[in-house]
Amino acid sequence: MKSMQDSDVLDLVELLEGLLHETKRFLTKNFEIKDLGEASFVLDIQMLRNRSQGILRLLQENYISKILDRFDMKDSKPGDTLIVKFSLKQCPNNNLERNKMQKILYASAMGTLMYA
Repeated sequence: MKSMQDSDVLDLVELLEGLLHETKRFLTKNFEIKDLGEASFVLDIQMLRNRSQGILRLLQENYISKILDRFDMKDSKPGDTLIVKFSLKQCPNNNLERNKMQKILYASAMGTLMYA
């Protein structure tokens, strides 16, 4: 915390707090708005906060559930997977190979899950 006091981080945080309140006042003055409090979902990502412990958890259960539905894997059970070392030599090297890989549902599902 001492290092934050010695730097401009606290000034930035205070500036952002001030801008937040100023922005809320402006929006309330010019539009009919309602403050719903802290967001619990943003872009289908669930946010769980514990401010006293400084914890912010982001959960993508909805996204993963949609992927499992899309690939008809909703009834799949989680399991341990051995870690296999891959290399770039195993990746598709041209458009023909990439198109071939896109038709493999398992590979598509795993590629989609990599973004979760």
